[in-house]
Amino acid sequence: MAGLKRAPGFTLVELMLATLIFSMVIAGLAAIYTTAFSQSGAVLRDARLKTTAMVAFKGMTQNLVSATRLDSPPKGGSGNVLRGCTNMAPDGVQNTAAVAFGSFGYCVQPGAVGTCGTPEAPAPCLYQYNWANICPSPVLSNGNCGSTVGGAVPEFVASRVMVPASIPNYFVRTTAMAAGNQVHIGMVFQRDATGKIPVMQYEVQTVANTQFDARL
Repeated sequence: MAGLKRAPGFTLVELMLATLIFSMVIAGLAAIYTTAFSQSGAVLRDARLKTTAMVAFKGMTQNLVSATRLDSPPKGGSGNVLRGCTNMAPDGVQNTAAVAFGSFGYCVQPGAVGTCGTPEAPAPCLYQYNWANICPSPVLSNGNCGSTVGGAVPEFVASRVMVPASIPNYFVRTTAMAAGNQVHIGMVFQRDATGKIPVMQYEVQTVANTQFDARL
């Protein structure tokens, strides 16, 4: 009718169009946020995995460098256990009487023992032990690795630790050097896939040379 004016506001068509545009904008922002969140999560997991590996290898290398006796693995052997002593000769004589002696141990638990084999810590798991004024260290095996051994509570180091394809086991005591004074350590640290973050692996290998003596 002549003289009628349109009421202020949107028509139904305009509202539907505005809603559609708004939904598309929100969906786009959500996709960007999800992608950014996934990428940041992947970067964080990768950094944590590498940090865990490097800290573990630094500790093992330091213990080997200071070791004066090595009980596991034997010369020319390999295994999932590394045991040694500091300031104690293979014949049981303390090298320096004024300095304390002790022993260390590392083991990889392939099954469900202690905290290993759970959803939070899937096997295989790497553990570290330290004993004061004890040498040789108590024997570590698949049966007790991850449990309290010789009064020492194990330190959980990492889960999902596997043997690299290029070596027969985690710890290899080679005969390349005189008296078997060389230990090759190799491990693949893994984090399983979660959500949109794929499986992550970080392989580390190192060789430690020191004087372990030929008698063990």
